[in-house]
Amino acid sequence: MKRKVLIGIVGLLVLALLVWAFMPTPAEVEIATVTQGRFERTVQEDGKTRLRDRYVVSTPLTGRVSRINLKQGDTVVRDATVATLWPVSPGAHPRRASGTHRCDASLGVTGTGQREASRGSA
Repeated sequence: MKRKVLIGIVGLLVLALLVWAFMPTPAEVEIATVTQGRFERTVQEDGKTRLRDRYVVSTPLTGRVSRINLKQGDTVVRDATVATLWPVSPGAHPRRASGTHRCDASLGVTGTGQREASRGSA
């Protein structure tokens, strides 16, 4: 009987130590008197953006994008230029690279791909 009481007391002490060890510690707070005035506080944190619509911007040419002059949070109006693409090299254009511009010139094809009417035939 004495042994059971001793085990019970040791068990209660272990339980009390576990409760004391896992008790939350009080948080440190700032105390000040209440005054009326402007509230000025800055919060600088990183956030995540959740996109509703995803757009893919692509071009048939390889090139470099010039520096984008917009900052995060700037508003963009419709039909505004956001970025400018510069070709990597002048020979990178598909028509120039394949040599088809010479054939098109001899056939009288305009820049839009339409064939001009020959002036000699009536």
